[in-house]
Amino acid sequence: MARPTFSRKSQLKPFNSKNFIRARGKDELEKVYEVGQKIGEGSCGAVHVCHHRSTGSERAVKMIAKSPRETENKDVLSEFKIIKDLDHPNILKLYELFQDREKLYIVTDIYRGGDLLEKVLENGPLNESDAALLMLSILSCMKYCHKNKIVHRDLKLENVLLDDNKKLDDIKIIDFGISRMGEGRCIDEHGDVEGTPMYMAPETFSGFFSPKSDVWACGVIAFMVLGGTPPFYGGPHEILEQIEVRGPTFESKRWNSVSPQAKDLIVKLLHPDPSRRYSARQALEHPWLTKKRRSSRECFKRSSSDIALDSLKNLQTFHANSRMMQAACACIAAQLLPKEAKAEISRVFRAFDTDCDGKLDANDLKEAFREYHTELSEQELQGVLNRVDFTGNGTIDYWEFLIASMCKTKLFGEKTLQAAFEIFDAGRTGFVTFQSLKAALDLESEFDLGVLLSEANKDLIEGITFEDFKCIMRGTSSSKRSGKSTVRRQLARRVQDMDMSLPNHLEDYASIPIDVICEESSPEDSMTNRLYIKSNRQDLSVLRAEAFGSRSYPCEEGSKLQSCLVDNDENFISLIDLRFRARCR
Repeated sequence: MARPTFSRKSQLKPFNSKNFIRARGKDELEKVYEVGQKIGEGSCGAVHVCHHRSTGSERAVKMIAKSPRETENKDVLSEFKIIKDLDHPNILKLYELFQDREKLYIVTDIYRGGDLLEKVLENGPLNESDAALLMLSILSCMKYCHKNKIVHRDLKLENVLLDDNKKLDDIKIIDFGISRMGEGRCIDEHGDVEGTPMYMAPETFSGFFSPKSDVWACGVIAFMVLGGTPPFYGGPHEILEQIEVRGPTFESKRWNSVSPQAKDLIVKLLHPDPSRRYSARQALEHPWLTKKRRSSRECFKRSSSDIALDSLKNLQTFHANSRMMQAACACIAAQLLPKEAKAEISRVFRAFDTDCDGKLDANDLKEAFREYHTELSEQELQGVLNRVDFTGNGTIDYWEFLIASMCKTKLFGEKTLQAAFEIFDAGRTGFVTFQSLKAALDLESEFDLGVLLSEANKDLIEGITFEDFKCIMRGTSSSKRSGKSTVRRQLARRVQDMDMSLPNHLEDYASIPIDVICEESSPEDSMTNRLYIKSNRQDLSVLRAEAFGSRSYPCEEGSKLQSCLVDNDENFISLIDLRFRARCR
Protein backbone atom coordinates (compact mmCIF):
# COMPACT_ATOMS: atom_id res chain seq x y z
CA MET A 1 0.00 0.00 0.00
CA ALA A 2 1.38 3.43 -0.96
CA ARG A 3 2.17 5.57 2.03
CA PRO A 4 0.76 9.15 1.96
CA THR A 5 3.14 12.11 2.05
CA PHE A 6 1.68 14.31 4.76
CA SER A 7 4.01 17.27 4.36
CA ARG A 8 3.27 18.09 0.73
CA LYS A 9 1.72 21.56 0.79
CA SER A 10 0.79 21.32 -2.89
CA GLN A 11 -1.94 18.83 -1.97
CA LEU A 12 -3.59 21.28 0.40
CA LYS A 13 -6.15 23.87 -0.59
CA PRO A 14 -5.12 27.31 0.76
CA PHE A 15 -7.28 28.89 3.42
CA ASN A 16 -9.24 32.01 2.57
CA SER A 17 -11.51 34.20 4.65
CA LYS A 18 -14.31 33.56 2.15
CA ASN A 19 -14.42 29.92 3.33
CA PHE A 20 -16.14 31.21 6.47
CA ILE A 21 -18.78 33.39 4.77
CA ARG A 22 -21.73 31.02 4.52
CA ALA A 23 -25.40 30.80 3.62
CA ARG A 24 -27.49 29.19 6.38
CA GLY A 25 -31.05 28.69 7.58
CA LYS A 26 -32.95 31.47 9.40
CA ASP A 27 -32.97 29.53 12.68
CA GLU A 28 -29.19 30.06 12.85
CA LEU A 29 -29.60 33.86 12.63
CA GLU A 30 -31.02 34.17 16.16
CA LYS A 31 -28.36 31.84 17.55
CA VAL A 32 -25.55 34.02 16.22
CA TYR A 33 -27.12 37.52 16.36
CA GLU A 34 -29.45 39.53 18.56
CA VAL A 35 -31.59 41.47 16.08
CA GLY A 36 -32.59 44.97 17.18
CA GLN A 37 -34.56 47.95 15.93
CA LYS A 38 -35.12 48.98 12.33
CA ILE A 39 -32.69 51.68 11.20
CA GLY A 40 -33.67 52.05 7.56
CA GLU A 41 -35.95 51.03 4.74
CA GLY A 42 -34.82 50.41 1.17
CA SER A 43 -36.51 49.37 -2.04
CA CYS A 44 -35.74 45.72 -1.28
CA GLY A 45 -36.64 45.64 2.42
CA ALA A 46 -35.91 46.83 5.95
CA VAL A 47 -32.48 47.17 7.56
CA HIS A 48 -32.13 46.34 11.27
CA VAL A 49 -29.24 46.73 13.64
CA CYS A 50 -27.96 43.44 15.10
CA HIS A 51 -25.28 42.41 17.57
CA HIS A 52 -23.00 39.39 17.31
CA ARG A 53 -23.71 37.39 20.46
CA SER A 54 -20.14 36.14 21.01
CA THR A 55 -18.24 39.40 20.41
CA GLY A 56 -20.89 42.12 20.88
CA SER A 57 -19.97 43.67 17.49
CA GLU A 58 -22.67 45.88 16.01
CA ARG A 59 -23.71 45.00 12.44
CA ALA A 60 -26.61 45.48 10.05
CA VAL A 61 -29.01 42.85 8.75
CA LYS A 62 -30.94 43.56 5.57
CA MET A 63 -34.23 41.65 5.36
CA ILE A 64 -35.32 41.03 1.78
CA ALA A 65 -38.75 39.56 1.05
CA LYS A 66 -38.49 36.64 -1.36
CA SER A 67 -40.08 37.20 -4.74
CA PRO A 68 -42.59 34.84 -6.35
CA ARG A 69 -40.25 35.06 -9.34
CA GLU A 70 -37.41 32.68 -8.61
CA THR A 71 -35.03 34.59 -10.92
CA GLU A 72 -35.10 37.60 -8.57
CA ASN A 73 -34.22 35.43 -5.57
CA LYS A 74 -31.38 33.92 -7.57
CA ASP A 75 -30.08 37.45 -8.28
CA VAL A 76 -29.75 38.06 -4.52
CA LEU A 77 -27.90 34.76 -4.04
CA SER A 78 -25.71 35.62 -7.04
CA GLU A 79 -24.83 38.97 -5.44
CA PHE A 80 -23.96 37.14 -2.21
CA LYS A 81 -21.57 34.82 -4.05
CA ILE A 82 -19.89 37.71 -5.89
CA ILE A 83 -19.34 39.90 -2.81
CA LYS A 84 -18.18 36.87 -0.82
CA ASP A 85 -15.23 36.54 -3.20
CA LEU A 86 -14.30 40.25 -3.11
CA ASP A 87 -11.82 41.51 -0.52
CA HIS A 88 -11.17 45.25 -0.73
CA PRO A 89 -11.18 48.01 1.95
CA ASN A 90 -13.76 50.01 -0.06
CA ILE A 91 -16.29 47.19 -0.54
CA LEU A 92 -18.91 46.74 2.19
CA LYS A 93 -17.96 43.78 4.38
CA LEU A 94 -20.36 40.83 4.07
CA TYR A 95 -20.58 38.33 6.93
CA GLU A 96 -23.36 35.82 6.30
CA LEU A 97 -26.62 35.10 4.53
CA PHE A 98 -29.58 33.41 6.20
CA GLN A 99 -32.89 32.47 4.64
CA ASP A 100 -36.29 30.95 5.31
CA ARG A 101 -39.35 30.47 3.10
CA GLU A 102 -40.30 34.13 3.18
CA LYS A 103 -37.11 36.20 3.43
CA LEU A 104 -33.40 36.46 2.83
CA TYR A 105 -31.27 38.02 5.60
CA ILE A 106 -27.89 39.53 4.68
CA VAL A 107 -25.54 40.56 7.51
CA THR A 108 -22.98 43.31 6.79
CA ASP A 109 -20.96 45.98 8.55
CA ILE A 110 -23.14 48.89 9.65
CA TYR A 111 -22.62 52.37 8.17
CA ARG A 112 -24.66 55.24 9.57
CA GLY A 113 -23.29 58.18 7.56
CA GLY A 114 -25.77 57.97 4.70
CA ASP A 115 -24.84 57.78 1.03
CA LEU A 116 -22.89 60.10 -1.22
CA LEU A 117 -26.00 61.53 -2.90
CA GLU A 118 -27.35 62.66 0.48
CA LYS A 119 -24.00 64.32 1.26
CA VAL A 120 -23.93 66.26 -2.04
CA LEU A 121 -27.57 67.33 -1.72
CA GLU A 122 -27.08 68.41 1.89
CA ASN A 123 -23.69 70.15 1.64
CA GLY A 124 -23.32 70.97 -2.04
CA PRO A 125 -20.40 70.00 -4.33
CA LEU A 126 -17.11 68.82 -2.85
CA ASN A 127 -13.95 70.85 -2.95
CA GLU A 128 -11.38 69.55 -5.42
CA SER A 129 -9.13 67.92 -2.82
CA ASP A 130 -12.01 65.92 -1.32
CA ALA A 131 -13.31 64.98 -4.77
CA ALA A 132 -9.87 63.64 -5.76
CA LEU A 133 -9.68 61.59 -2.54
CA LEU A 134 -13.13 60.16 -3.24
CA MET A 135 -12.26 59.24 -6.84
CA LEU A 136 -9.05 57.54 -5.71
CA SER A 137 -11.13 55.26 -3.46
CA ILE A 138 -13.80 54.50 -6.07
CA LEU A 139 -11.38 53.91 -8.95
CA SER A 140 -9.13 51.74 -6.78
CA CYS A 141 -12.16 49.61 -5.97
CA MET A 142 -13.09 49.39 -9.66
CA LYS A 143 -9.53 48.47 -10.64
CA TYR A 144 -9.65 45.64 -8.12
CA CYS A 145 -13.07 44.45 -9.33
CA HIS A 146 -12.09 44.58 -13.00
CA LYS A 147 -8.86 42.69 -12.31
CA ASN A 148 -11.08 39.99 -10.81
CA LYS A 149 -13.37 40.06 -13.89
CA ILE A 150 -16.28 41.70 -12.01
CA VAL A 151 -18.25 44.57 -13.56
CA HIS A 152 -20.46 46.42 -11.06
CA ARG A 153 -22.88 47.84 -13.68
CA ASP A 154 -24.81 50.08 -11.26
CA LEU A 155 -22.22 52.42 -9.81
CA LYS A 156 -23.85 55.66 -8.64
CA LEU A 157 -23.87 58.17 -5.77
CA GLU A 158 -26.58 56.22 -3.94
CA ASN A 159 -24.40 53.10 -3.93
CA VAL A 160 -21.49 54.79 -2.13
CA LEU A 161 -21.90 54.65 1.66
CA LEU A 162 -20.23 56.89 4.25
CA ASP A 163 -19.44 56.13 7.88
CA ASP A 164 -20.23 58.44 10.78
CA ASN A 165 -16.87 60.17 10.32
CA LYS A 166 -17.81 61.05 6.69
CA LYS A 167 -14.21 60.38 5.57
CA LEU A 168 -14.06 60.09 1.80
CA ASP A 169 -11.27 57.52 1.78
CA ASP A 170 -13.39 55.24 3.98
CA ILE A 171 -16.34 54.93 1.58
CA LYS A 172 -17.99 51.57 0.87
CA ILE A 173 -19.31 50.45 -2.52
CA ILE A 174 -22.57 48.52 -2.23
CA ASP A 175 -25.28 46.87 -4.36
CA PHE A 176 -23.64 44.32 -6.65
CA GLY A 177 -27.13 43.03 -7.52
CA ILE A 178 -26.73 43.27 -11.30
CA SER A 179 -22.95 42.84 -11.42
CA ARG A 180 -21.60 40.29 -13.86
CA MET A 181 -18.38 38.60 -14.86
CA GLY A 182 -16.39 39.96 -17.81
CA GLU A 183 -18.41 41.70 -20.51
CA GLY A 184 -21.53 40.94 -22.54
CA ARG A 185 -25.20 41.75 -22.94
CA CYS A 186 -27.12 43.57 -20.19
CA ILE A 187 -30.76 43.06 -21.16
CA ASP A 188 -33.11 41.43 -18.66
CA GLU A 189 -35.76 38.77 -19.30
CA HIS A 190 -38.28 41.47 -20.30
CA GLY A 191 -35.99 42.96 -22.93
CA ASP A 192 -35.14 46.02 -20.80
CA VAL A 193 -31.62 47.36 -20.32
CA GLU A 194 -30.43 46.96 -16.71
CA GLY A 195 -28.92 49.93 -14.91
CA THR A 196 -29.59 53.58 -13.98
CA PRO A 197 -29.86 55.73 -17.16
CA MET A 198 -28.15 58.82 -15.69
CA TYR A 199 -24.97 56.76 -15.07
CA MET A 200 -25.14 54.48 -18.11
CA ALA A 201 -22.45 54.50 -20.81
CA PRO A 202 -23.67 54.99 -24.41
CA GLU A 203 -22.90 51.37 -25.32
CA THR A 204 -25.00 50.19 -22.38
CA PHE A 205 -28.12 51.77 -23.92
CA SER A 206 -27.56 49.29 -26.77
CA GLY A 207 -27.44 46.40 -24.29
CA PHE A 208 -23.67 45.91 -23.98
CA PHE A 209 -21.53 46.20 -20.84
CA SER A 210 -17.81 45.95 -20.06
CA PRO A 211 -15.41 47.28 -17.40
CA LYS A 212 -15.38 50.55 -19.35
CA SER A 213 -19.09 50.92 -18.45
CA ASP A 214 -18.07 51.28 -14.79
CA VAL A 215 -15.43 53.83 -15.75
CA TRP A 216 -18.12 55.93 -17.47
CA ALA A 217 -20.14 55.86 -14.23
CA CYS A 218 -17.02 57.04 -12.37
CA GLY A 219 -16.88 59.99 -14.77
CA VAL A 220 -20.50 60.86 -14.03
CA ILE A 221 -19.82 60.69 -10.28
CA ALA A 222 -16.74 62.92 -10.61
CA PHE A 223 -18.77 65.46 -12.63
CA MET A 224 -21.60 65.48 -10.09
CA VAL A 225 -19.50 65.82 -6.91
CA LEU A 226 -17.48 68.69 -8.47
CA GLY A 227 -20.25 70.43 -10.40
CA GLY A 228 -23.32 69.64 -8.34
CA THR A 229 -25.40 68.52 -11.35
CA PRO A 230 -25.30 65.49 -13.67
CA PRO A 231 -23.49 65.87 -17.02
CA PHE A 232 -26.53 64.47 -18.88
CA TYR A 233 -30.14 64.37 -17.70
CA GLY A 234 -33.65 63.46 -18.84
CA GLY A 235 -35.02 60.15 -20.04
CA PRO A 236 -32.88 57.48 -21.74
CA HIS A 237 -33.40 58.92 -25.24
CA GLU A 238 -32.59 62.49 -24.15
CA ILE A 239 -29.46 61.35 -22.30
CA LEU A 240 -28.21 59.35 -25.26
CA GLU A 241 -28.84 62.27 -27.62
CA GLN A 242 -26.91 64.68 -25.36
CA ILE A 243 -23.99 62.25 -25.23
CA GLU A 244 -23.89 61.96 -29.02
CA VAL A 245 -24.31 65.71 -29.69
CA ARG A 246 -22.16 67.52 -27.16
CA GLY A 247 -20.45 65.43 -24.47
CA PRO A 248 -19.87 66.93 -20.98
CA THR A 249 -19.74 70.73 -20.70
CA PHE A 250 -18.23 72.94 -17.97
CA GLU A 251 -20.23 76.14 -18.49
CA SER A 252 -21.59 76.90 -15.01
CA LYS A 253 -19.70 79.28 -12.72
CA ARG A 254 -19.00 76.41 -10.38
CA TRP A 255 -16.49 75.01 -12.88
CA ASN A 256 -14.43 78.22 -12.92
CA SER A 257 -12.71 77.16 -9.69
CA VAL A 258 -12.01 73.56 -10.86
CA SER A 259 -8.55 72.84 -12.27
CA PRO A 260 -7.98 71.94 -15.94
CA GLN A 261 -6.47 68.62 -14.78
CA ALA A 262 -9.72 67.58 -13.07
CA LYS A 263 -11.76 68.53 -16.15
CA ASP A 264 -9.32 66.64 -18.39
CA LEU A 265 -9.77 63.42 -16.40
CA ILE A 266 -13.57 63.75 -16.52
CA VAL A 267 -13.45 64.14 -20.33
CA LYS A 268 -11.30 61.00 -20.62
CA LEU A 269 -13.65 59.04 -18.34
CA LEU A 270 -16.69 60.19 -20.37
CA HIS A 271 -15.35 59.44 -23.84
CA PRO A 272 -18.25 57.98 -25.88
CA ASP A 273 -15.98 55.44 -27.58
CA PRO A 274 -15.17 52.68 -25.04
CA SER A 275 -11.97 51.78 -26.92
CA ARG A 276 -10.68 55.34 -26.32
CA ARG A 277 -12.13 55.75 -22.84
CA TYR A 278 -9.72 55.41 -19.93
CA SER A 279 -9.58 52.19 -17.92
CA ALA A 280 -9.60 52.35 -14.12
CA ARG A 281 -5.84 51.74 -14.14
CA GLN A 282 -5.21 54.59 -16.60
CA ALA A 283 -7.43 56.92 -14.57
CA LEU A 284 -5.43 56.23 -11.40
CA GLU A 285 -2.27 57.17 -13.30
CA HIS A 286 -3.71 60.54 -14.38
CA PRO A 287 -1.74 63.56 -12.97
CA TRP A 288 -4.77 64.88 -11.06
CA LEU A 289 -4.98 61.66 -9.02
CA THR A 290 -1.27 60.86 -8.74
CA LYS A 291 -0.73 64.34 -7.24
CA LYS A 292 -3.48 63.67 -4.68
CA ARG A 293 -2.06 60.24 -4.01
CA ARG A 294 1.37 61.70 -3.13
CA SER A 295 -0.09 64.37 -0.85
CA SER A 296 -2.29 61.78 0.92
CA ARG A 297 0.68 59.52 1.60
CA GLU A 298 2.68 62.44 3.01
CA CYS A 299 -0.25 63.46 5.22
CA PHE A 300 -0.66 59.89 6.44
CA LYS A 301 3.04 59.62 7.22
CA ARG A 302 2.94 62.81 9.31
CA SER A 303 -0.17 61.85 11.25
CA SER A 304 0.03 58.06 11.51
CA SER A 305 3.69 57.01 11.35
CA ASP A 306 3.45 55.15 14.68
CA ILE A 307 0.55 53.02 13.40
CA ALA A 308 2.42 52.27 10.17
CA LEU A 309 5.60 51.30 12.04
CA ASP A 310 3.66 49.00 14.39
CA SER A 311 2.01 47.34 11.38
CA LEU A 312 5.38 46.73 9.71
CA LYS A 313 6.83 45.27 12.92
CA ASN A 314 3.84 42.96 13.27
CA LEU A 315 4.22 41.88 9.64
CA GLN A 316 7.87 40.98 10.26
CA THR A 317 7.13 38.87 13.33
CA PHE A 318 3.90 37.23 12.15
CA HIS A 319 4.07 33.49 11.66
CA ALA A 320 1.11 31.11 11.40
CA ASN A 321 3.10 27.95 12.11
CA SER A 322 0.29 25.45 11.59
CA ARG A 323 -2.62 24.89 9.28
CA MET A 324 -4.98 25.14 12.23
CA MET A 325 -3.65 28.59 13.07
CA GLN A 326 -4.02 29.64 9.41
CA ALA A 327 -7.61 28.40 9.39
CA ALA A 328 -8.38 30.23 12.63
CA CYS A 329 -6.84 33.46 11.28
CA ALA A 330 -9.02 33.19 8.17
CA CYS A 331 -12.04 32.63 10.41
CA ILE A 332 -11.24 35.67 12.57
CA ALA A 333 -10.75 37.87 9.48
CA ALA A 334 -14.06 36.72 7.98
CA GLN A 335 -16.29 36.86 11.04
CA LEU A 336 -14.80 38.37 14.17
CA LEU A 337 -12.83 41.56 13.52
CA PRO A 338 -14.80 44.59 14.73
CA LYS A 339 -15.26 47.41 12.22
CA GLU A 340 -13.46 49.87 14.49
CA ALA A 341 -10.34 47.66 14.65
CA LYS A 342 -10.28 47.33 10.88
CA ALA A 343 -10.64 51.07 10.18
CA GLU A 344 -7.16 52.00 11.41
CA ILE A 345 -5.41 49.10 9.68
CA SER A 346 -7.38 49.83 6.51
CA ARG A 347 -5.78 53.29 6.31
CA VAL A 348 -2.33 51.69 6.58
CA PHE A 349 -3.17 49.18 3.84
CA ARG A 350 -4.33 51.91 1.46
CA ALA A 351 -1.19 53.93 2.17
CA PHE A 352 1.04 50.92 1.38
CA ASP A 353 -0.92 49.97 -1.77
CA THR A 354 1.10 52.15 -4.14
CA ASP A 355 -0.58 51.03 -7.38
CA CYS A 356 -4.11 51.05 -5.88
CA ASP A 357 -5.00 47.50 -6.93
CA GLY A 358 -6.27 46.26 -3.56
CA LYS A 359 -3.28 43.94 -2.93
CA LEU A 360 0.27 44.32 -1.66
CA ASP A 361 3.05 42.81 -3.76
CA ALA A 362 6.80 42.65 -3.09
CA ASN A 363 7.33 46.14 -4.54
CA ASP A 364 4.63 47.63 -2.27
CA LEU A 365 6.25 46.01 0.78
CA LYS A 366 9.73 47.11 -0.21
CA GLU A 367 8.59 50.71 -0.63
CA ALA A 368 6.70 50.66 2.69
CA PHE A 369 9.69 49.37 4.67
CA ARG A 370 12.02 51.82 2.90
CA GLU A 371 9.71 54.78 3.56
CA TYR A 372 9.64 53.99 7.27
CA HIS A 373 13.43 53.51 7.46
CA THR A 374 13.53 49.73 7.73
CA GLU A 375 15.76 48.18 5.08
CA LEU A 376 15.11 44.49 4.43
CA SER A 377 17.12 42.20 2.19
CA GLU A 378 15.34 40.53 -0.71
CA GLN A 379 15.39 37.28 1.23
CA GLU A 380 13.85 38.88 4.34
CA LEU A 381 11.22 40.63 2.22
CA GLN A 382 10.30 37.39 0.49
CA GLY A 383 10.09 35.70 3.87
CA VAL A 384 7.52 38.24 5.09
CA LEU A 385 5.50 37.79 1.91
CA ASN A 386 5.58 33.99 2.13
CA ARG A 387 4.49 33.91 5.78
CA VAL A 388 1.56 36.29 5.33
CA ASP A 389 0.40 35.06 1.91
CA PHE A 390 -1.92 32.26 3.12
CA THR A 391 -3.63 31.88 -0.25
CA GLY A 392 -0.36 31.45 -2.16
CA ASN A 393 -1.19 33.96 -4.90
CA GLY A 394 2.10 35.87 -4.57
CA THR A 395 0.55 38.94 -2.94
CA ILE A 396 -0.88 39.96 0.45
CA ASP A 397 -4.65 40.25 0.27
CA TYR A 398 -6.52 42.78 2.39
CA TRP A 399 -7.78 40.19 4.90
CA GLU A 400 -4.28 38.71 5.24
CA PHE A 401 -2.87 42.17 5.98
CA LEU A 402 -5.57 42.81 8.61
CA ILE A 403 -4.60 39.65 10.47
CA ALA A 404 -0.81 39.88 10.14
CA SER A 405 -0.44 43.59 10.96
CA MET A 406 -2.68 43.75 14.01
CA CYS A 407 -1.43 43.64 17.59
CA LYS A 408 -1.51 39.98 18.62
CA THR A 409 -2.77 40.69 22.14
CA LYS A 410 -5.87 42.26 20.59
CA LEU A 411 -6.18 39.74 17.79
CA PHE A 412 -5.87 36.63 19.94
CA GLY A 413 -7.74 37.86 23.02
CA GLU A 414 -9.80 35.41 25.05
CA LYS A 415 -13.15 36.63 23.71
CA THR A 416 -12.09 36.46 20.06
CA LEU A 417 -10.54 33.02 20.38
CA GLN A 418 -13.61 31.70 22.19
CA ALA A 419 -15.82 32.96 19.35
CA ALA A 420 -13.53 31.39 16.74
CA PHE A 421 -13.51 28.09 18.62
CA GLU A 422 -17.32 28.10 18.70
CA ILE A 423 -17.41 28.45 14.90
CA PHE A 424 -15.17 25.37 14.55
CA ASP A 425 -17.14 23.54 17.26
CA ALA A 426 -20.55 24.07 15.69
CA GLY A 427 -22.14 21.28 17.74
CA ARG A 428 -21.01 22.87 21.03
CA THR A 429 -19.36 19.60 22.13
CA GLY A 430 -16.31 21.31 23.60
CA PHE A 431 -14.05 19.74 20.95
CA VAL A 432 -12.96 20.61 17.42
CA THR A 433 -13.16 17.25 15.64
CA PHE A 434 -12.93 15.86 12.14
CA GLN A 435 -16.67 16.25 11.61
CA SER A 436 -16.92 19.77 13.06
CA LEU A 437 -14.02 20.93 10.87
CA LYS A 438 -15.70 19.40 7.87
CA ALA A 439 -18.81 21.46 8.60
CA ALA A 440 -16.90 24.70 9.25
CA LEU A 441 -14.36 24.61 6.43
CA ASP A 442 -14.79 24.49 2.68
CA LEU A 443 -11.84 22.33 1.67
CA GLU A 444 -11.33 20.11 -1.34
CA SER A 445 -10.65 16.88 0.53
CA GLU A 446 -10.70 15.29 3.94
CA PHE A 447 -6.93 14.91 3.60
CA ASP A 448 -6.61 18.61 4.48
CA LEU A 449 -8.57 18.08 7.68
CA GLY A 450 -6.37 15.20 8.76
CA VAL A 451 -3.25 17.30 8.31
CA LEU A 452 -4.94 20.12 10.21
CA LEU A 453 -5.46 17.92 13.24
CA SER A 454 -2.28 15.87 13.02
CA GLU A 455 -0.18 19.06 13.03
CA ALA A 456 -1.90 19.93 16.28
CA ASN A 457 -0.95 16.46 17.62
CA LYS A 458 -4.61 15.51 17.97
CA ASP A 459 -6.49 12.54 16.60
CA LEU A 460 -9.44 12.73 14.29
CA ILE A 461 -11.96 11.54 16.82
CA GLU A 462 -11.24 13.17 20.17
CA GLY A 463 -10.27 16.52 18.70
CA ILE A 464 -9.02 19.82 20.12
CA THR A 465 -10.22 21.46 23.33
CA PHE A 466 -10.44 25.23 23.81
CA GLU A 467 -7.25 25.11 25.91
CA ASP A 468 -5.48 23.31 23.06
CA PHE A 469 -6.85 25.87 20.60
CA LYS A 470 -5.55 28.83 22.65
CA CYS A 471 -2.11 27.25 22.86
CA ILE A 472 -2.01 26.74 19.09
CA MET A 473 -2.97 30.36 18.42
CA ARG A 474 -0.60 31.85 21.00
CA GLY A 475 2.33 29.56 20.26
CA THR A 476 2.50 28.03 23.73
CA SER A 477 2.67 24.37 24.70
CA SER A 478 -0.21 22.40 26.16
CA SER A 479 0.24 19.69 28.74
CA LYS A 480 -3.45 18.91 28.96
CA ARG A 481 -3.55 15.99 26.54
CA SER A 482 -1.08 14.02 24.45
CA GLY A 483 -3.47 13.38 21.60
CA LYS A 484 -3.07 9.60 22.10
CA SER A 485 -5.96 7.24 21.67
CA THR A 486 -6.29 3.52 21.22
CA VAL A 487 -7.06 1.16 18.40
CA ARG A 488 -10.16 0.07 20.28
CA ARG A 489 -11.51 3.60 20.75
CA GLN A 490 -10.67 4.81 17.25
CA LEU A 491 -12.12 1.83 15.43
CA ALA A 492 -15.15 1.72 17.71
CA ARG A 493 -16.01 5.33 16.84
CA ARG A 494 -15.49 4.78 13.10
CA VAL A 495 -17.59 1.64 13.13
CA GLN A 496 -20.24 3.38 15.24
CA ASP A 497 -20.40 6.18 12.66
CA MET A 498 -21.22 3.48 10.08
CA ASP A 499 -23.91 1.88 12.26
CA MET A 500 -21.83 -1.28 12.50
CA SER A 501 -20.84 -3.44 15.45
CA LEU A 502 -17.18 -3.81 16.42
CA PRO A 503 -15.81 -7.39 16.20
CA ASN A 504 -15.37 -8.68 19.75
CA HIS A 505 -11.79 -9.84 19.32
CA LEU A 506 -10.61 -6.21 18.86
CA GLU A 507 -11.23 -5.75 22.60
CA ASP A 508 -7.87 -7.46 23.19
CA TYR A 509 -6.02 -4.55 21.58
CA ALA A 510 -7.59 -1.70 23.56
CA SER A 511 -4.28 -0.65 25.14
CA ILE A 512 -2.24 -0.04 22.00
CA PRO A 513 -1.64 3.76 21.59
CA ILE A 514 -1.99 5.25 18.13
CA ASP A 515 -2.25 8.59 16.32
CA VAL A 516 -4.66 9.07 13.46
CA ILE A 517 -2.95 11.03 10.70
CA CYS A 518 -5.58 11.80 8.10
CA GLU A 519 -8.48 10.59 6.06
CA GLU A 520 -8.24 10.74 2.30
CA SER A 521 -10.29 9.72 -0.75
CA SER A 522 -8.75 6.71 -2.41
CA PRO A 523 -7.21 7.50 -5.82
CA GLU A 524 -8.25 4.09 -7.14
CA ASP A 525 -11.90 4.28 -6.15
CA SER A 526 -13.86 7.48 -5.51
CA MET A 527 -16.37 5.44 -3.48
CA THR A 528 -13.70 4.33 -1.01
CA ASN A 529 -12.00 6.20 1.85
CA ARG A 530 -8.85 5.34 3.78
CA LEU A 531 -8.23 6.01 7.42
CA TYR A 532 -4.48 6.10 8.07
CA ILE A 533 -3.33 5.27 11.59
CA LYS A 534 0.28 5.50 12.75
CA SER A 535 1.83 3.89 15.83
CA ASN A 536 5.36 3.86 17.24
CA ARG A 537 4.59 0.58 19.07
CA GLN A 538 5.91 -2.59 17.48
CA ASP A 539 3.13 -4.64 19.11
CA LEU A 540 0.63 -3.16 16.65
CA SER A 541 2.01 -5.68 14.16
CA VAL A 542 0.10 -8.48 15.91
CA LEU A 543 -3.07 -7.02 14.45
CA ARG A 544 -2.06 -8.32 11.03
CA ALA A 545 -2.48 -11.97 11.82
CA GLU A 546 -4.62 -12.15 14.93
CA ALA A 547 -7.11 -9.30 14.68
CA PHE A 548 -7.87 -8.74 11.03
CA GLY A 549 -6.40 -11.37 8.76
CA SER A 550 -8.18 -11.14 5.43
CA ARG A 551 -11.73 -11.28 6.73
CA SER A 552 -14.55 -8.85 5.93
CA TYR A 553 -17.09 -7.69 8.52
CA PRO A 554 -20.81 -7.27 7.75
CA CYS A 555 -22.64 -3.94 8.08
CA GLU A 556 -25.64 -2.40 6.34
CA GLU A 557 -27.12 -4.24 3.41
CA GLY A 558 -25.34 -3.37 0.18
CA SER A 559 -22.10 -2.19 1.80
CA LYS A 560 -19.34 -3.69 3.89
CA LEU A 561 -16.11 -3.05 5.71
CA GLN A 562 -13.89 -4.58 3.07
CA SER A 563 -10.60 -5.18 4.84
CA CYS A 564 -8.17 -3.99 7.45
CA LEU A 565 -4.48 -4.51 6.70
CA VAL A 566 -1.38 -3.57 8.69
CA ASP A 567 2.06 -2.88 7.17
CA ASN A 568 5.33 -2.34 9.05
CA ASP A 569 8.56 -0.72 7.98
CA GLU A 570 12.00 -1.08 9.50
CA ASN A 571 11.26 1.63 12.08
CA PHE A 572 8.15 -0.20 13.30
CA ILE A 573 5.84 2.53 11.92
CA SER A 574 2.50 0.86 11.19
CA LEU A 575 -0.37 1.88 8.94
CA ILE A 576 -3.87 0.47 9.07
CA ASP A 577 -5.77 0.77 5.81
CA LEU A 578 -9.43 0.82 6.82
CA ARG A 579 -11.56 0.72 3.69
CA PHE A 580 -15.28 1.18 3.60
CA ARG A 581 -17.83 2.36 1.07
CA ALA A 582 -18.85 6.02 1.13
CA ARG A 583 -22.51 5.19 1.74
CA CYS A 584 -21.58 3.62 5.06
CA ARG A 585 -20.51 6.99 6.48
